[in-house]
Amino acid sequence: MTTTLRPFTPEAVGPDGARSREYAICVNGRPVGTARLLAPAGPSRVGRIEELTVNQGERGRGRGTVAALAAEEVLRGWDCTRVELGLAETPDTPAALRFAEALGYTVRSRNMVKDLPAEAPALPAGTSARPILDAEFPAWQAAGLAGYVQSLIGGGLSEDDARVEAEASHAALLPQGPHTQGTVLRVLEAEGERVGSLWVTLAGPDVLAGRRLAWVYEVEVPRAGGATAAR
Repeated sequence: MTTTLRPFTPEAVGPDGARSREYAICVNGRPVGTARLLAPAGPSRVGRIEELTVNQGERGRGRGTVAALAAEEVLRGWDCTRVELGLAETPDTPAALRFAEALGYTVRSRNMVKDLPAEAPALPAGTSARPILDAEFPAWQAAGLAGYVQSLIGGGLSEDDARVEAEASHAALLPQGPHTQGTVLRVLEAEGERVGSLWVTLAGPDVLAGRRLAWVYEVEVPRAGGATAAR
């Protein structure tokens, strides 16, 4: 039995140079699953296995392992030096985690989803949120980059690679700084004093049955003494 990845869509190259493609996972030419791969633009060399699914009746036979290794080879050919694997929260998640860990992947982050009510709850008395000012943005971004670099180092990257990835990520997500379309940057204040900041993008992927999805990239609240408590 031979397991291979067979492209079933043309390679897509975005205006910024990002590359993506969808594949069929095949055993002796017979489709048994799908995979979708992405290589971002810019200096970041971190590719993503966006999807890797093996049909229920074909699991437990090593199909997913061979497909994942083949996907890594494709991403290596796209000049990626590191790979991220996204897992959705499903009843199969424990088995998927064991599968990923057996291939050398480690858990770095976890995304959580919440349905928003029709009306936003009121902020506590004395608190408010205002846009980050142009003059505040450089210091806010420098602090965010420093925190992200440390997070990436904790996930196994070298300091140099972590800095390259963090800077590439910020450049891609905030090309116009605080004026980037679809981005909300807010300073949180209580009784007139700054108590934190918030970064939300409204241009997230439409992945939940056609519903619009926003991403909370960062919630920052300083500890006493100025250290960051949460990011």
